[in-house]
Amino acid sequence: MIQDHYQVLGITIEATDEDIRKAYRDLALKFHPDHNQTQLTHDRFVEIADAYRVLSEPESRRAYHVLYLKYFGSPDSSGNVASSYAVLTHARMKRATRYGRSMYSQRMRYRATGSFAHEPDREPARSSAAEESTSRQYSDYYQSRVEAEAAGAARGFGFYAQAVRGICLIISMFILFLVADRFFSGVNPAEKVEKSSPLPWSISEPGMAVVKTTSSEVHIHSSFVHMLPPGKEVRVEKTPFLHIPVRMFVIHEGTHKAMDVHGSIYGGGFYLSLLVLCAALVTVFVPKNPEFNAYLGTVTIVLAVIILGAMLS
Repeated sequence: MIQDHYQVLGITIEATDEDIRKAYRDLALKFHPDHNQTQLTHDRFVEIADAYRVLSEPESRRAYHVLYLKYFGSPDSSGNVASSYAVLTHARMKRATRYGRSMYSQRMRYRATGSFAHEPDREPARSSAAEESTSRQYSDYYQSRVEAEAAGAARGFGFYAQAVRGICLIISMFILFLVADRFFSGVNPAEKVEKSSPLPWSISEPGMAVVKTTSSEVHIHSSFVHMLPPGKEVRVEKTPFLHIPVRMFVIHEGTHKAMDVHGSIYGGGFYLSLLVLCAALVTVFVPKNPEFNAYLGTVTIVLAVIILGAMLS
């Protein structure tokens, strides 16, 4: 969307260079800030100066002429521009002048349908030295800016999604290692209990007891302490890679008893880590779109930090 510089200077599209200079001199004297100190005349003088700057140079006028015909159409026999868009632009200019606003501040008020969208707050007047040429197509400019912001956001999500997928890949490999370590756990040879005693009650470990054997020290439920006097033979199931006890076996009154070991990384939190594994694998191997992977990966990383942190602490 461009401003009608011919209408600003009060001339037609067929005006000569002399007509442009004469119109500019007359309007500049009338609306010069030295003669009028109001905001309305200041904005009007800025529009006049910008219109003269565009139309006074042959090259800029030719470039503007192409855009003018595209948006305003060609003039009819009476010299008026035969374009419905020109009528809307004229109404917008009159309203902007009435309220002391520039064409720039009214860019979102009128659409091509002539309906109201919303009225932004009044913007301060811009000097001709600070503003860009109003021959810019405002609607195309803002549309391109929105598209550029969307493209930049997409690139940002893409880079972030790649980083998140890399972290999720590391998390999934670590959890798969834990799963393999737990799956291939084996029972060690028999060993004797050296010490077994209940632990003081605490919120983190209620009703727990510590059992120390020849090669390890584990925490079990205190209800099993009476089965494990010192010198009792037990068998401890450990993982092959990390050598972490997961269960303890004992023969009590002719019956084989299995006791789960508490406090290790293969406790209750281990099964929650499988949920993290599923989310991590989806993030890595189901690239639906960068934004989806970025959000899902972020949630996966947060859950991994909480669950794995609780398991390893």
